[in-house]
Amino acid sequence: MTRRPLALLALSTGRQSDALIQRALSWATESGGDLVAAFIIDSRVPERVAAQLADSGFVGEQPSEEFLRALLAEYQDGAREAIARVEAAARARDVSVESVVTVGDLADACLALIDQRSADRVLLMRQDRSALSRFLFGSAVDDVVRRAPCPVEVLDDGGGETAP
Repeated sequence: MTRRPLALLALSTGRQSDALIQRALSWATESGGDLVAAFIIDSRVPERVAAQLADSGFVGEQPSEEFLRALLAEYQDGAREAIARVEAAARARDVSVESVVTVGDLADACLALIDQRSADRVLLMRQDRSALSRFLFGSAVDDVVRRAPCPVEVLDDGGGETAP
């Protein structure tokens, strides 16, 4: 039996759009393939948010573990809502979709899912950031493009395609 093509749709808090979801569903429809919809919660985001809130005086100098857990739970709720939208859109187009919510580094989590699921394509979104920011802090998307063993399709924040 021949294996159906599989695409990984990688979403995260700052990397999701209807255009990206529709592109992934179109790929699955056109190729006769399946979709893994993964929402990756960047493990550093709750800590960064807490640090900004502390700097602004909204929380104490050292946010409690309970606060960080509550913040992470809020991100997980948002992830489940985003995945539910993908699942509904996939059902409407008769596309088979497997859903995953995970916490970790975006690039590492994407690459692990590509390997685990033997993905044939990855679709993800590039956040609108300056070239200086990408130079100073790196780019998880660029890391995935460089290291992925399959084609990576990248949509920019405006919905336009930036990589094949």
